[in-house]
Amino acid sequence: MRPVHEKAMPVILTEPEEWKAWLAGGEDSLKLQHPLDNDRLAIVGDPFY
Repeated sequence: MRPVHEKAMPVILTEPEEWKAWLAGGEDSLKLQHPLDNDRLAIVGDPFY
């Protein structure tokens, strides 16, 4: 994200409760912005090639 915004962090929401909290906004939604656990994320290849 650094080329777009040096302080940006993508938010990956994996549970319906997280989706609802994010869309509701407010202070609680900001708590969802944290690194995803390594065991929850996998690189599977480039979808554009």
